[in-house]
Amino acid sequence: MNTNNASFSSPLNYFNSWGAETSFANLIELLDSSSEMKKKIYRWNKQKALYFMESVLLGIPIPSMYIALKDNQKYIVDGYHRIKTIADFLSGVFQYDGSEFRVENNHLLNETWNNKTYSELSEIDKNRIKLKTVHIIVIDLHDSSILSMEELSKRINT
Repeated sequence: MNTNNASFSSPLNYFNSWGAETSFANLIELLDSSSEMKKKIYRWNKQKALYFMESVLLGIPIPSMYIALKDNQKYIVDGYHRIKTIADFLSGVFQYDGSEFRVENNHLLNETWNNKTYSELSEIDKNRIKLKTVHIIVIDLHDSSILSMEELSKRINT
C-alpha cells in the first residue's frame, strides 16, 4: 500500500466521537437553540410519548442519543423525539396536537406521578426529571462536506 499518495486518506480521519453524560435540561436547551431542530417533524403520537415519559419516571434506562458537531453548531442526530417529548412534558403541552400533557393513570406509577402534569409534581420530582443524566455520543464532523445530517442519521440507525 502506497501511503505517500496525496489522494489517499483514511476514513478514520474524517470523524472523532466520544461518549459523555448530560442532563435533559441541557438537551432541551440545545433543542430550543437550534433552528434546524425546529424544522424537524415530530411523529410520535400521544400514547408513545406517554409510554416514554412513564419509562423516564420509572427510572428505566433510555438509549444513548447522538449529537453532531458541524460548522461550529450542534445537531441532534438521533434522539430528537425523546428530547422533544421531555420538553413537551415540562411545558405541559403536547405540541403534536396542542393537548395537555398529563401522565395518565398507570398501575406501574405511584400516586406521586399518576394523572399529573409536570407543574403539579413536587420540586424534587421536577428536578429529578430535568437533571436526569442521559448518555450521549458526540460526533465531530471535521469535514462537513463528507456526510449530510440525514446520511449520518441513516448510518447510525442501520
